[in-house]
Amino acid sequence: SWKSRTMANDPLQTSRNHNFIITSAGNSLASSNANFYLVTPPVITSQSSPTNIVAIFQTNVTLNFSATAMGITNGFPLGYQWQLNGANIAGADTTNYTFNAGVNSGGNYSVLVTNAAGSTSAVWQVSLTYAGTYIAPGTLSYHLSTNTAAHTNGISDIYGGTMLLSGWNYASYTGTNLAYLTNAVWSTNFWLKGVQGLSATCIGFSNGLGGQGLVTMVSPRHYLFATHMHPEGYLTAFLDTNNVIYWRTTMQRVDIPTNYTVGISNDISVGILNADLPPSVGFLQVLPTDYAKYLPTNNLSVVQGVGMNQNMRVFSQPMTFGDRIIFTDWNSGNAAPFGLTANWNVTIRGGDSSDPEMFLVNNQLVLNSHNFWAQGGPNYGYAIGAINQYMHYLSTNNAAGSDYQLTPFSLTNWPTINQ
Repeated sequence: SWKSRTMANDPLQTSRNHNFIITSAGNSLASSNANFYLVTPPVITSQSSPTNIVAIFQTNVTLNFSATAMGITNGFPLGYQWQLNGANIAGADTTNYTFNAGVNSGGNYSVLVTNAAGSTSAVWQVSLTYAGTYIAPGTLSYHLSTNTAAHTNGISDIYGGTMLLSGWNYASYTGTNLAYLTNAVWSTNFWLKGVQGLSATCIGFSNGLGGQGLVTMVSPRHYLFATHMHPEGYLTAFLDTNNVIYWRTTMQRVDIPTNYTVGISNDISVGILNADLPPSVGFLQVLPTDYAKYLPTNNLSVVQGVGMNQNMRVFSQPMTFGDRIIFTDWNSGNAAPFGLTANWNVTIRGGDSSDPEMFLVNNQLVLNSHNFWAQGGPNYGYAIGAINQYMHYLSTNNAAGSDYQLTPFSLTNWPTINQ
């Protein structure tokens, strides 16, 4: 016969001891006790509210809950797995989940609670708002993203669409193949066709290699470039907006001394040409010293930029500011909110040094850095005073007859942001 006994102090009767007793006319024999436990499917007892959440971009969101089930104290624990839109979130297996609200954070969040008897779940719906952040509609960052991205409409061949020139060939130019350079014209299929400022960067050098070490004009006479490059030893070719090539030589270069205490990074040099370039070549305005009022400097918020490499490709360059303050950083694995997707990015490599890094504001390119290493370069906005000082020195020392200074691009039409 079977007999059972409820375990003492178990008001929910989740466990009973059972044994089997064999009896005869002369004796009886009892088996050892066998424990049988009552296990029920889990039940959610509380859930953080609200369950419809509007998360502010780049803020932390925490979801939590409580659950119970009969059998927890008897070796039948609960298991947890958080999911986003039905897909498991790796490592998220506790009673709470915290995430930073990014561009892909919106959706259906749920936690699956399981035990030996079954499962249940709690659900939250999360949407994203950019209001009040650096990328809110109306901000400079929002304009940089949407304005730059708009130029890619209808372009399916990204490689061909980012080629700045037609009739240009990458080579080490000599007297016998200089036509690889001099035959160049602006590409009619180029994604930024007609944008002002492209001609401010030279297209190459006689007896030089391809598009390496290019210089970018910041006045009709002065250019900026990477200190570790030496463009002053060559004839420099500029292609104006009418596809006419202008040749210039460098009269003198000056390397700006590094001074981190006043915001001057290494690798900034200034050069002066032997004659002014015409307005059809032009020059670029530069990022102003007060840019931090309008762009984020937390080294986290990605801003849409435009980069260039030695293959004369001009492409998407997602940028951040603030890590080392006096540098601009970039990463081809990033994408700015509302901007270009990562397949429009190009990774900087050896030989791309000195080529410009820019922003596209309305229809005008604005210079903010050059390629120093693969993921960054000096921030010109912090070095304006020193650059102007050496531009003045070069003009005076070479009797240029003019005293050009940098033209900072005014950002006062854009709202300031909260960092």
